[in-house]
Amino acid sequence: MKIIIVGNGSCTINKGELIDKFTNIIRFNLFEIKNFEEYVGTKTTHWIVSYEALINKLNFTKNEQEKINFFKNNNKPNIKKFICFNSFSDYKEYGEELSSLNYEKIIFDNELLKLNDINIDLNNYVLSSGVVTILHFLKQFEKVHITGFTNFLGENIHYFSKTCVNTENHSSEIEKHIINTLIQKGKIEIL
Repeated sequence: MKIIIVGNGSCTINKGELIDKFTNIIRFNLFEIKNFEEYVGTKTTHWIVSYEALINKLNFTKNEQEKINFFKNNNKPNIKKFICFNSFSDYKEYGEELSSLNYEKIIFDNELLKLNDINIDLNNYVLSSGVVTILHFLKQFEKVHITGFTNFLGENIHYFSKTCVNTENHSSEIEKHIINTLIQKGKIEIL
């Protein structure tokens, strides 16, 4: 199996062994593996972090900031690191500040939607790093598998934390529409 994008949503249930069978295993931001192995597996090949996390725009706790500092300061050769920008204007504003990290960049623009024949007005919302990453990797892979995407619905946003996350810039309805459209087109399969 080629690629799975593992979201941090609380719907990831006992899929660890299946996840670990994939060649490319993509994870996000403050993902946790320790104590969650049976749910989310043990392997990671790609680590995507939002530019907002890297500039500490998200008011992290001390432990969360330590995880982001680990991302910045450790070069594990077996994990590819990416910075995700939710818009080109975000990249223009913060890209230079983060250029010293020298990681690959994922930058959302409407072309990612057009490449997948998705016509939708974002209505001033921004797509999450997860949806932007799905669209990005569909440029390289015919189909991606996903798990752990709840579109910000449910009691706990993340499987590893009860911390409340500000999601007012994201639209769960828009993200659900994009994911469902990609499922119908056979470009996404839910694990």
